[in-house]
Amino acid sequence: AIAAEGRSAEAAQLIATRCQPLLTRLIAATDALADHENRKADASFTALEHTESAAIRRMGGLLALSLVLMVAAGWWIARGLVRSSQEAVAVVRRMADGDLSMQVQAEGRSEPAQVLRALDRLAAQLRETLGTVRQAADEVEVASREIAAGSHDLSQRTEQAASQLQETASSMEQLTSSVQHSAE
Repeated sequence: AIAAEGRSAEAAQLIATRCQPLLTRLIAATDALADHENRKADASFTALEHTESAAIRRMGGLLALSLVLMVAAGWWIARGLVRSSQEAVAVVRRMADGDLSMQVQAEGRSEPAQVLRALDRLAAQLRETLGTVRQAADEVEVASREIAAGSHDLSQRTEQAASQLQETASSMEQLTSSVQHSAE
């Protein structure tokens, strides 16, 4: 209404006094939001790294526990068969050394043959368990990479939005300046 009455200088002054504080608050709020989102993304990434590290440590513990159980089972079985079968002792020693790739061929119904067949099944199950642990570790790694990429994308979008808001604020300042200049 003031501009329509021919009071352009007053209109420009009114725009400058009313819009400038709003623009300043808008820029401050945008900067605060960008900072907050960056801190949030950094915190998410840090938490993800800690979660990944913890998962890897747990998997390592499970692997170590599996190996300890395997060695203990192998030692217990071999202890009972040492006197009756040299072949069973050799198989258990290989397992205790961590060699799970062996294929034991045992024929007959004797106790040493039954023990050898049991050891073969144990090695197969441990190979399967280790494969599952490795697969789980790979899945955790993929998931952590996806989360990190999502956090990075969110951070970029937030920075882009902040930049666009700053451009808008700059345009508003130029408009105010133009109105003031026109009023003069």
